Amino acid sequence: MTEYTFQRIKQSIASDRVWKNGLYASFGALADPTRYSIFQTLVIHKGFCVSDLAELVGVSVASASQHLKFLEKQRLVVRERKGRKICYKVNYHNDITILFIQMINV
Repeated sequence: MTEYTFQRIKQSIASDRVWKNGLYASFGALADPTRYSIFQTLVIHKGFCVSDLAELVGVSVASASQHLKFLEKQRLVVRERKGRKICYKVNYHNDITILFIQMINV
């Protein structure tokens, strides 16, 4: 095996490991029923501001905000400011997000 081939295989394994770690972390993020409900609501309705989402899901604004920050950290959702409000939508630029959307068949 040449050094070039060895390095390509090594890079492929490292890349695969990073992707799997992201996948495992995302499964953990959606294992919580509230976070799953928030994510599912965002998928169905294409995005919401925190206060509206909290009311829909039945949690406090503070709780919804914390759950959304966690989902954002896992790159499942993205945040945007609309005036004084903070809104979130699904991160369709993340392959893992697309995989989850396909899995839950929303």
